[in-house]
Amino acid sequence: MSYFDIILKTWKEQLVAYQQQPHMTPLQKMDVSLGQYRSYLVETFFNTRENPFSQVISATKLGRDQHDLFKKYVSHALAEVKHDLLALSDFFTLGGSMEDVKKLKPLPATQDLINLTYKLAEKNTPLYYLGYLFHVEFMPTQNGKAYIEILKSKGLPPESYTFLQEHVEVDVQHNKMMRLYIDKLVLNDQEMQKFYEGMNAGMDAHFRMVLSAFNRPIEIKQQKFA
Repeated sequence: MSYFDIILKTWKEQLVAYQQQPHMTPLQKMDVSLGQYRSYLVETFFNTRENPFSQVISATKLGRDQHDLFKKYVSHALAEVKHDLLALSDFFTLGGSMEDVKKLKPLPATQDLINLTYKLAEKNTPLYYLGYLFHVEFMPTQNGKAYIEILKSKGLPPESYTFLQEHVEVDVQHNKMMRLYIDKLVLNDQEMQKFYEGMNAGMDAHFRMVLSAFNRPIEIKQQKFA
């Protein structure tokens, strides 16, 4: 097996194990209220607006002779620009406003995730950051369609899940790029362990952000959808 195949298999196994933990019950049931989904969108907005910047910082840790890989990595980061606005647009579709957003700041768990991404990006190799990126980009291609079906079952229109839909579609290509990164950068077991460190920390911080959002639903008096 290639290192990519080993990593993908390990991620899937760890994802199942993590989601079976007692504190993950809200995500296991996926009985998400409209207020919880609104909150998820706002926290996702706060987090994803930082991702292009942290990924570019991570790109500077590539070797100075890795020109082609650097170009792909930075292009990947640029493709993330304005994804935060998709989450914001979905929030507006569900009755939210910019005034609602201005009243809020990232929840502590969201800020922890943001801080983690910069910490991983500052390390002397992009492998740590790539571990985080692997998790957040394989999640939509693994479970995104199921999440969308849940939102559809609640009667929400397509305009309210453009962020999820975009990542279900676009992250398929990003997954292919991830294989390239791993093939070029993970050359031994020691380097794979660095990747796993970022992947495991990213998985934990990401899910803590989502659970924290669910624990602080955003209710709007003038609801368009029940």
